Amino acid sequence: MIQKAGIYLLLFCLTAIGLFAQTPEYNTLRLYRGKVYYNNWPQKHKDLLKITKNNPVAYNAVARAGTNNVASVVFGAIGGGLIGLQIGNVITGQPVNKYLLGAGLAAVAITIPLEIAHKKHLRRAVSSYNQGSTTARSKQLELGLCENGLGLRLKF
Repeated sequence: MIQKAGIYLLLFCLTAIGLFAQTPEYNTLRLYRGKVYYNNWPQKHKDLLKITKNNPVAYNAVARAGTNNVASVVFGAIGGGLIGLQIGNVITGQPVNKYLLGAGLAAVAITIPLEIAHKKHLRRAVSSYNQGSTTARSKQLELGLCENGLGLRLKF
């Protein structure tokens, strides 16, 4: 009987330790495959601006990332249209305008550094926001005198 109680107590303690060992990360940003997640929910650009408005470094990085993304989409659309027009000319048997094809390739080439800068600014925004939010969530356990005598105080 005592052995069964000891085994049940041991299993209970191991289960409780396992449950308390998991610390979910609330109010943090995460960048995964080009999307930013806040509390495991994907966020749009305007939502990221609202989330990071209290952190000026993260806010500026999100704003720059948005500017780079818009410019990249515009140049990509223009370049894709010009290249597609020339492919259509080839299919219909019309002559290819090499200047428009070159302009399309140049516009598409411009999107590469813009996308790299977009991802760089998003990474900077996520790390800056998470550093600011983790410093606010630090916890301290103190042993000392309290209002009612000697005790433990948990500050967070």
